[in-house]
Amino acid sequence: MAEQTVELRGIPLSHLITYLAECGGVPLGDTLPITVRGERWQAELLREETIPLRCKPCLSAFRLTIRERSTDCGNAFGSRFSGLAVDRPETAGEKER
Repeated sequence: MAEQTVELRGIPLSHLITYLAECGGVPLGDTLPITVRGERWQAELLREETIPLRCKPCLSAFRLTIRERSTDCGNAFGSRFSGLAVDRPETAGEKER
């Protein structure tokens, strides 16, 4: 099972849940943390942070953990988020490859 944790900024929570649902997921709840389950993947929206900016009032940031049953890189659900992520923090137990 592959796991990836990313931080996404500037996307409203409702849009992120809608996107995950359009990818075949089913939201299991409506308050954080929210789990969205797909056929071969599961995403957890862990928390929301508000980041103050000088040019705008604030920006929302979400921590998203994606777990996939298949590690096939060609069809990896998590790879869809790699270009959107602000950072990829290491999680406990993750080793350098």
